[in-house]
Amino acid sequence: LTLATAQRYDAAIVDVMLAGGNGVDLATELRRKQPGLRIVFISALELHRVAAMPSEGARPFSYLHKPFELDALTRALAGEG
Repeated sequence: LTLATAQRYDAAIVDVMLAGGNGVDLATELRRKQPGLRIVFISALELHRVAAMPSEGARPFSYLHKPFELDALTRALAGEG
């Protein structure tokens, strides 16, 4: 979060499950600091479980199910997935 305050980023790749917290809350806080930030969630959880998490501050977002291919990440960062 400190880095997000110090400089501007185009995107954040955030794992949904984090030690000591969760990626949805992190993404919500990142989006609060940088409203246009593209969020790409990655997780082994199925999309419907991620979508059910309270994440209004992190929407819209892209989602990649692990494991994923590099081209899928490239498409998600480009807003195509």
